[in-house]
Amino acid sequence: MLPVLQNLQTLFAQHNVDYQLISHPPAGASEEVAHARGTELGQGAKALVCCVKLSHSQSKYVLAVLPADQRIDLQKIAQTFNGKKAFLVERDKVQDLTHCEIGAIPPFMLDSKLEWVIDPSLSERFDEIASNAGSLEHSIKMRVQDYIQLARTLPKQPVLKDILKMA
Repeated sequence: MLPVLQNLQTLFAQHNVDYQLISHPPAGASEEVAHARGTELGQGAKALVCCVKLSHSQSKYVLAVLPADQRIDLQKIAQTFNGKKAFLVERDKVQDLTHCEIGAIPPFMLDSKLEWVIDPSLSERFDEIASNAGSLEHSIKMRVQDYIQLARTLPKQPVLKDILKMA
């Protein structure tokens, strides 16, 4: 079994969280994976890794979680973490920080090297969310309220803040 998926399953078991594990053909793009899961695009919890520049020599890494049908506003990410600017992290650094490839990152902070932020709109439109589970072939589906409650019990709690780019 894949280590990230195994860590998620252990976390869910420790907190008595019901979830559905979905196996599907490899899919990385949000639209593809929503189709493979049989869910609406907006139910997807997209997780992106950003770097926030705090100063010329300091930065921090942030896991940003938002609805899969929305776009991230990197300026809002920078402001949320008192930075000057923010940008998406390159593939190798994503792998190093999350132990996942791009397109497979779950919406949970499983590594203390990362801060994290969840856009509150994720919990406003659907009763369930679906997300990546550490591989391009596995997803999880769970009640959105279970996700938010579980996120609040983790040692490093998320910031709940609007991070969406306005259309």
